[in-house]
Amino acid sequence: MKILLTGASGLLGRAVYKSLSESAAGFELAGTFFSRSSDNLIKLNLTDSSAVIKAVSDLSPDLIIHCAAERRPDVVKKNPADAEKLNVSAVSTLAEAAEARGAAILYLSTDYVFDGTNPPYGTEDEPNPLNTYGRMKLEGEIICLTTCSRQIILRLPILYGNVEHLGESAVTVIAENITYDKPSFHDDEAVRYPTHTEDIAEVITGMAERLYQGEDISGIYHWSAETPYTKYEIALVMAEALGIDKNLIQRATPDPDAAPRPLDAHLDTSRLRMLGLGRETGFVEAITEVLSGF
Repeated sequence: MKILLTGASGLLGRAVYKSLSESAAGFELAGTFFSRSSDNLIKLNLTDSSAVIKAVSDLSPDLIIHCAAERRPDVVKKNPADAEKLNVSAVSTLAEAAEARGAAILYLSTDYVFDGTNPPYGTEDEPNPLNTYGRMKLEGEIICLTTCSRQIILRLPILYGNVEHLGESAVTVIAENITYDKPSFHDDEAVRYPTHTEDIAEVITGMAERLYQGEDISGIYHWSAETPYTKYEIALVMAEALGIDKNLIQRATPDPDAAPRPLDAHLDTSRLRMLGLGRETGFVEAITEVLSGF
């Protein structure tokens, strides 16, 4: 089975590419990048619809996994027009191209499609995004569901993993604000469920293997770690890992200028678990290992 993976040089894309490459299914894998070059990957501007259509035609994938996106809500808020090109228009082009050749599309979405007032959220619950990022990702879901007859939507929470720099993940970026000699301030209201990219990569590979075996697994799925943390609590864990005095970690209220976030958008993962898929890496041990390189 041929797979086209967008965003293969990104934080999640790297983990997914590695996992798919190691699958016993022997996938024929093509990964794309745009700004961060990497060996064996193809440069592709996903906002250039003609280039995308040509790439899909040339590569003839049976499955398109769309990892690429602008995932930073505050960046989306400040530059919605640019974000829409990648988060919405590119999705439309990929979904249409997939449908034209009878391929499936696996679209990665977010827990931010929910407003966080009534968790946990099942796959049938009504979305109500609070910010522009969430609205764009929901629009991408609708495009895939209505354009491509073979589609999988996988909603995910905040991610972390083997980052190339601390700012690459909304989790590890917290460590950039922690110092050894000055207090740092972190939100202690919104609850998050930091999930390791390798766990998500294993789920995605498992889904690809099910498709390879001929199973119909179309529809909406959720994957998430189950342990809740506020940013303040994440900072405490990081302080412990870095040998920083925890008394320097202080509570703060959310930035009023930031894009609004749901207070608790915990995802119900039971549908994926019923397929026998899913793995959860413990956050404390994993983030300690991730930060050891910094």
